[in-house]
Parts: sequence; structure tokens; C-alpha cells
Amino acid sequence: LLVRPVGVAFGGKVLLPLLRHGLISAFFIAFILAMGELGITLLVIPPGIATIPVKIYNFMHYGAEATVAALCLILLVLQLLMAGGLFYLSRRLDRGPG
Repeated sequence: LLVRPVGVAFGGKVLLPLLRHGLISAFFIAFILAMGELGITLLVIPPGIATIPVKIYNFMHYGAEATVAALCLILLVLQLLMAGGLFYLSRRLDRGPG
């Protein structure tokens, strides 16, 4: 696979730098998609635990429009922060070290 005497180990100097962009992008995209997931969350969530999408769903059911709007704004800000973090990291990684 990789030549050991030259100083290249599996995952050390070749593999991880090449995968870095893909792994970071996959993490952020999965996080952003998971923030809006409601169907699976309702099926697997234990009693007493509520995520933001579940809270939004419950408040919509009870007609609390102001609370729904506030929670949607919080969810939007979290997703924009994650997207901004992805953009910042991708720009920083493209520049290289230094």
C-alpha cells in the first residue's frame, strides 16, 4: 500500500489530508439535515426528551405561533452558523498552512 521507510504511514501524511475536506463537509451537511428531521425523531425519541423540531411540532399543535416563530428563528440561526462554519473551514483549508 504505502511505503513505510519514506515516512508515509497509513492515514498519517497522505490519506487524512486528502479526506479532510470531504469529512468536514459530510459532518456539517449531516448536522444541518439532522436539525430538521422530525419523522424518525418522533419514532425513536425516549420519553422526556424533546429536540427543537419536536418542540416546534408540539407548539404548532397547541397553536402557540409566537413560540413557533422564535424556535424556528433559533433553528435557522443554528443552521446558518453551521453553514458559515463550513464555509470558513473550507476557505481556511484551501489556503493551506500559515
